Amino acid sequence: MMKNGNKIILLLAIIAAISLTAYSFYLKGLINKNEILISELKSSLHETTDRLAEGLHLIKLLGEGYKSYNEVNSDLKYLAYKETVSHLLDKNISTIVKQRPMHGGDWFISKVDFISPLFAIVKYEDGHEFHVALIQILKTDEGYAFQIVD
Repeated sequence: MMKNGNKIILLLAIIAAISLTAYSFYLKGLINKNEILISELKSSLHETTDRLAEGLHLIKLLGEGYKSYNEVNSDLKYLAYKETVSHLLDKNISTIVKQRPMHGGDWFISKVDFISPLFAIVKYEDGHEFHVALIQILKTDEGYAFQIVD
């Protein structure tokens, strides 16, 4: 027969073992939750990094546009440049954009806003649909080419 002191020690040992087991399960649960959170944070970080890289690329392109502004050395020349580019954009909008106009119509430009000599925000429509695009203006040997910036 066990003495009361030994029973208490045995009971305390059992309680301690149960407590340690429960605590280890609790810690495992926290570790699993943290691993899930870390995985989600890594995914979010990758998305943010990708967006930042795209933004930096656009800033670089815009910077190149502002540098080229120095090439357009007078306001009068710049106005003539904008007129020429706006006319070419309007004339070629159907080949620049990827969408097809509704009901076999034609695209036409409703507004061109130059944000630099090499970039313009173009608003175009076909009478049914309205779209806005950031378009990069590229200098070529033949004149100008246009590319939508995604």
